[in-house]
Amino acid sequence: MLVSIAGKSLAGKKAIFMGLTHFANTTPTKVLGVSRALDTVMLIPTGSFGEPLNGLTHLFEHLAIVKIHKELGTRNIYGYTTEDYIILFFKEVEPGQLRNLFKNMVFTEDDIKREKAAIYREIEQYQNSEQELFFKFLWQYTPYEKSPLGLKEDVKAISPVCVNNLAVKVAGLNLLIWTPDGLDEETRIDLQGSFNPSLKANRFVKDRKFDGRHYHIYYFRENIEKMMLLTRILQILNPDKHIQLSEKRELCALCLEKGTRNPNAWELPRLKRLAFRQIMREARDIEKNFKEKALNELESLFLFGKTWCERLKLLFGARDSELIHLMRSYEI
Repeated sequence: MLVSIAGKSLAGKKAIFMGLTHFANTTPTKVLGVSRALDTVMLIPTGSFGEPLNGLTHLFEHLAIVKIHKELGTRNIYGYTTEDYIILFFKEVEPGQLRNLFKNMVFTEDDIKREKAAIYREIEQYQNSEQELFFKFLWQYTPYEKSPLGLKEDVKAISPVCVNNLAVKVAGLNLLIWTPDGLDEETRIDLQGSFNPSLKANRFVKDRKFDGRHYHIYYFRENIEKMMLLTRILQILNPDKHIQLSEKRELCALCLEKGTRNPNAWELPRLKRLAFRQIMREARDIEKNFKEKALNELESLFLFGKTWCERLKLLFGARDSELIHLMRSYEI
């Protein structure tokens, strides 16, 4: 998929929140079969962030997809891994079946060897892609600098014990499952959210260069919905500049190409109205698309401890004075 963001094209998967398009750093999609009518989406709340060997979670995702295919006989499965979670998509699979299967996953040495070979191929194919290189640039010197894709030398060192220990960990996690009726009845919701207090937030990195362009990057972890609205306003005002927001569970990053212009106070009301119209139009499209709605709902709950509707209310409730204060305090 090739999507253009504010004049800059990047290859990769598109994640959508409230109609605000941004890129999630993900592994390549593992696919078995072709699913045209998805009816179940699962979020496994563990990702590559903090993993002992880079690529372990990506390998587990591959192994889980193959195991589900063998045990349940369905080929309509695909998924990907991010720094914070694994997402799996299914057709004609009951949530109870998935929960039971994840409680008893064990992988053999042959299973692991086979999927390691697939991971090696993906690393070779994607490690120098524009998306991978940009996200390494964006998250360099932060806890998120390692890609979910993995490093070949780390993947090679992963033992069956390491993989099966992760399977045991996953068996005890709260798996979030979305169906056409909404969250399945066994999904527990933690609306508290969590931040690692040791991470450094509210940092501004000026004048870093990537692909011939100069950027300013702001790392933050508060006022996320207001920052998403401000990002859309800046994109409308600066259509020729690369402006990108990346959300993670522990830290977010706003990347602005050098020369991005801030709106004046008198421009802000008009730009905000334009942004609201775009967001509402895209939000209506999301409501009609099962996959995108499920992703927004599950990601909102897991990453930020809020429902999608609650995040929408925060975004649409942002006052002009709050946005101006954000621009000043964040040095935008």
